[in-house]
Amino acid sequence: MVLADAASIGRGIVARVVVDQAHPALFDHPLDHIPGALFFEAYRQTALHAAHELLGLSPERLTLTRCDASFARFGEFELPTVCRADLVDDPETPGAAVFRMESLQEETVISTAEIALRCTSPMGRISSPPRPRRQRPRPARSGPSRAAHRRARPTLPPPRSPPQEGASMPCP
Repeated sequence: MVLADAASIGRGIVARVVVDQAHPALFDHPLDHIPGALFFEAYRQTALHAAHELLGLSPERLTLTRCDASFARFGEFELPTVCRADLVDDPETPGAAVFRMESLQEETVISTAEIALRCTSPMGRISSPPRPRRQRPRPARSGPSRAAHRRARPTLPPPRSPPQEGASMPCP
């Protein structure tokens, strides 16, 4: 976890970024600045938290499908770092929760990004409409039907109304 002290503000979330230089994956060699990978992880975690807080969506059922990021300057270890996510209406990305992101130090923008999250099925795959199954005749059998031995496929629950205007996704 690279976030702390997250708070909802209107259609957005603000969180403090925890810069743990002992993190083995983000700091695998000595650096004189905050690595870009930490900003990407902060964006991912902040967007998931925002989707949960603002839209009531379960982070376990969301997949990051787009991250367009831009870095304006280096992040300094000595300065507090904040990540902000604002929910945006994006008609070009139907069925996704889209967030405009910023990383700031002393109110100066370090990096910006746009993140899109989509709901996944219970099996972890991105939800899509079911494909029609081709029906073919089968020979008659004796004994229990094959359908009796099949496991039930998990199904997504019906969509619920989101609390924010203009944002709807098919998973809780």
